[in-house]
Amino acid sequence: MEKIKVNHDFMIYTDAEKESALQCLSNSDSSIFVGNTISNFEKKFAAYLDSKYALALPNCTLSIYATLQTLGIEPNDEVIVPNLTHASSIYPILMSGAKIKVCDFMPNSYYYNIDNIKKLITPKTKFFIACYLYGMPLNIQEIKALCEKNGVTLIEDVAQAFGTIINGKYAGTFGKVGCYSFNDTKMLRIGEGGAIVTNDKNIFNKIEHFRHVGEVFNSNKKSSVSSNTTYRDLLFNGLSNEGRGLNLRPSPITFSTGIKRLDAINNYITKRREKLKIYVEQLSNISGINFISNFNISDIDNYAPLALWIVLDNKYYDRNKVILGSINMGIPIGSFNYNTIIQNDYFRNFIVNKSDILNNSQYIRDNSIFLPLYESLSTEDIKKICDAFKYVIDNYKKENEIFDEKLYDEEISYFDGFYLMRRK
Repeated sequence: MEKIKVNHDFMIYTDAEKESALQCLSNSDSSIFVGNTISNFEKKFAAYLDSKYALALPNCTLSIYATLQTLGIEPNDEVIVPNLTHASSIYPILMSGAKIKVCDFMPNSYYYNIDNIKKLITPKTKFFIACYLYGMPLNIQEIKALCEKNGVTLIEDVAQAFGTIINGKYAGTFGKVGCYSFNDTKMLRIGEGGAIVTNDKNIFNKIEHFRHVGEVFNSNKKSSVSSNTTYRDLLFNGLSNEGRGLNLRPSPITFSTGIKRLDAINNYITKRREKLKIYVEQLSNISGINFISNFNISDIDNYAPLALWIVLDNKYYDRNKVILGSINMGIPIGSFNYNTIIQNDYFRNFIVNKSDILNNSQYIRDNSIFLPLYESLSTEDIKKICDAFKYVIDNYKKENEIFDEKLYDEEISYFDGFYLMRRK
């Protein structure tokens, strides 16, 4: 079989999005102090998620950091995190001076092991950060109930699951705060950006203050960025700072495209679901090729999938060999290129339960691969990828040049954080 040719992932801006950005520039809407771009995005974003409040921020990492800071994280507090997530979920905790405890999953799953989590909760446990990956759901209602029972604040890192629905509610609306990412590999793609949503007005106000150095009007203690007052009030009463704060103001230019993309987001999600269904139809029932077990085929229309998540049975396949064969067949293929949190040399310095054996999450890390769904791929491209992937699997135990290990030593020609592929 010949190597296939498909597009790599790249941002595709619509004419409406380009016009929105140009309008923003024409209006000199260059910062949060000028114009209504940011507030318009926030209203639209909150309405989409059926949440009371939303705030735009520079990215998801800073959204998590602002949330932890405003909710009162202190040095030596303990925060429970999944053992398999991105560093962006971890650094906000460490930068706050807190410690982490890592929890495991159920076998062959990204559902959290509730019994494992129960053992980790102590009087020092202040937060639980639930992290979604690749648009797959979590057993978030169980996590929420456990947190409420033990007085632990639940924060959702929804960087990779905007638009995913769990039992009728959007991911990110179960905890006290949901934190989102809009960079160019996510579902709501605007280049760079983030946001939080919450139904708690007090939390909203605190984070609103935080994102502009804690600055408020002295008279009413409302944020000087988002609230108007009179000249008399400003001149005679002035400004002050309330609580913790940093300069985390978002850029209106990028969020101007997000306003338009929100209008079309359901169409983007639907197209990804259609591609995912092709994968399911083509790749089901292959020995040793399993979909992540919290992926319910009958529930695809509630997912906002970033990729097809496959867990290889390591009795049949070596992950790296499958990846080598796939990229040499032209398949954009992904894997966990970072290790589990407990195996990260730096993060281990801050882990309370570093001696725990977390086999399930390590197995998922070592044996997962991801096949793409991004916008620049057509449904015909997905079928090509399926055929090429089946060719890799069919030839796995044969002498085939696509598995030549010398090809490991080539310089990376394409890597966007998710996918590897050869350009030639």
